[in-house]
Amino acid sequence: VQTCALPIYVLYSTGNYEDAAREYQAAITLNPNIPDLHIQLGTAYMTLGIYDQAVQEFANANSLDPADGLPDYLTSRVYLITGEPVKARQYAETSVSDDPTNARFHGNLGVMDYHNGLFTEAVKELGLAVNGGMVDNGQGTLVKVEPIELVPDNLRVAEIYFTYALSLAKSGQCGQTLQIAQLVQARIPTDDVSVTNVNEALTICQQGISAAKGTVVPASSTPAAANGTPETNTPVPPAPTRTPKAKP
Repeated sequence: VQTCALPIYVLYSTGNYEDAAREYQAAITLNPNIPDLHIQLGTAYMTLGIYDQAVQEFANANSLDPADGLPDYLTSRVYLITGEPVKARQYAETSVSDDPTNARFHGNLGVMDYHNGLFTEAVKELGLAVNGGMVDNGQGTLVKVEPIELVPDNLRVAEIYFTYALSLAKSGQCGQTLQIAQLVQARIPTDDVSVTNVNEALTICQQGISAAKGTVVPASSTPAAANGTPETNTPVPPAPTRTPKAKP
């Protein structure tokens, strides 16, 4: 299986998703007990928009390695794309339970909280992703979450930051909203989607301040992207690069 992993990844990374999916299927036929192959096939299906089969492959991976939070994370992304935010949040929450130290999983849960209108919860989870912190691992032990740095050309991390700004704004925490918005504007100024969303967060705060003063601020002419997350502008999810391991 490992001898064909590199060619499959090349197929995937060069946009030959249908061919990559066929190769993953062939590899799974030879050995169906490697969770990462199911994850990779599911990711290919997700990229191709074959969402029901993507969910099934992530479920197959999860059954082989229930402690891995990645299949649940990816399933949550599928359900967000298909407009099922409640299911998306359920799977995001499970991924955090599987790996409470994973900042990306916390950030993703915060994104799903935002889509469900749970802004206080979103601020908590997104704050862990952006700032780091200590959390209970579910067994009464505090574990550390390392923060994710905002860097160019990573729209999934950018999504965490601009959704954090929106959640802070909708929670009335405008001082922190300004800090995150300025960080996004400084670090990724050419990311139009992220800049649009943090500008919307600033507009929300300005409207709140003006309302308190009895003045009116016109609504933004460019609202935040639909559902707060511009899935149409999301890059193709990368094929997982972990070395496949057979389930004992």
